[in-house]
Amino acid sequence: LHRKLNVPVGIVNCSHGGSTAEAWISPEAFASDPALKAAIGKIYDGIGSHYKNPSVLYEKMLARFRGLTVRGVIWYQGESNGYFPEQYAILFPGLIADWRRFFGNDNLPFIFAQLPSYRVPGDKSGERWARLRQSQLNTARTVPHTAMVVTADCGDAENIHPKNKYPVGMRFAAAAEELVYGGKEPGTLTLPGPVTVEGHKVTVPVGGIRDGLTSRSRESGFELRDTEGNWHKADFHIRNNLLKLSSAEVLAPTGVRYAWGNVNTLTIYHKSGLPLPPFTFDTELKTMKR
Repeated sequence: LHRKLNVPVGIVNCSHGGSTAEAWISPEAFASDPALKAAIGKIYDGIGSHYKNPSVLYEKMLARFRGLTVRGVIWYQGESNGYFPEQYAILFPGLIADWRRFFGNDNLPFIFAQLPSYRVPGDKSGERWARLRQSQLNTARTVPHTAMVVTADCGDAENIHPKNKYPVGMRFAAAAEELVYGGKEPGTLTLPGPVTVEGHKVTVPVGGIRDGLTSRSRESGFELRDTEGNWHKADFHIRNNLLKLSSAEVLAPTGVRYAWGNVNTLTIYHKSGLPLPPFTFDTELKTMKR
């Protein structure tokens, strides 16, 4: 960013390993929002885990920066909320709103990472992180002035601290260039919806671009759900910024998902190198009106 903008760019590091989202939210936010308070995953006992509890890191770390002016926030977190992935869909937007109040900017750009591919120990479902990624994606789709950086293809299935940092940093920079500094190139790929169904075919629009999608594998990574709740591999066709999906085994699709599971593989990219984020949609499926 410094080389492109020709101005100094500083980063203030306010972070704590293994932290929960609720630890970074103010007591005032919890007190004023019953839904946000109800979304707290658990209260941790013992001094070793005290930092995970609600508002602890907000009061002990973030509060020291009151009055500081920043251009945006880079956020990489979510692992410790993986036990309660759906509740993150409430906690994370609440955190963003709270930090925007803290910094006095209702439009403060918030750029965050969608969790990488990882084999979560003890998760027999194999889906906890996938469901948390969906909560992150829903935040990107619904909260203004945010950008989500996809990291699934930079992960390590056996290491919660993946070593492939460079692409993650470059994607954060690309998102910041577009969201904060008005760059012309796409910084992220998001799904604005709605996903539509016509007969047995599903159309998925990809927002933020006009064309340039490409596949890097013959394996699509897409699946369609039938009326019995079973998932089947789907064929796909790219048309501009649309993904056309179908499966001979699914005559009436009730859901669609891509790169699902804690451990996953991405196949669809923009020509700039930005990957399509993992996702699932079911109740949002709408029948296309003629």
